[in-house]
Amino acid sequence: MQVDSIREVAGPACIYLNAEQAALVGAEEGDGVSVAGISLELVLDQSLPAGCAAFTAGHPDSTALNGCSTALLSRDSHWRRRQPRLIGTDSGGAGK
Repeated sequence: MQVDSIREVAGPACIYLNAEQAALVGAEEGDGVSVAGISLELVLDQSLPAGCAAFTAGHPDSTALNGCSTALLSRDSHWRRRQPRLIGTDSGGAGK
């Protein structure tokens, strides 16, 4: 079975929330969100209705999740981002 190669192409398992739901959890895109004892990377998706979340189904990292059920979400304070967050730059106006 080529699970590792499929995982490489598919990328990480993610949880999808709209911006309002993410704000209620206190998370931003790229943060980790804990659900059912696992943490997944948050991706914002404005097409999702309020009160709903979606997740990457069939991924080895999300097998503990069951769709169509109620879940409590929280921001994972120990999450390490795959991509660092840019908090500033000194390139604006350089050389002018």
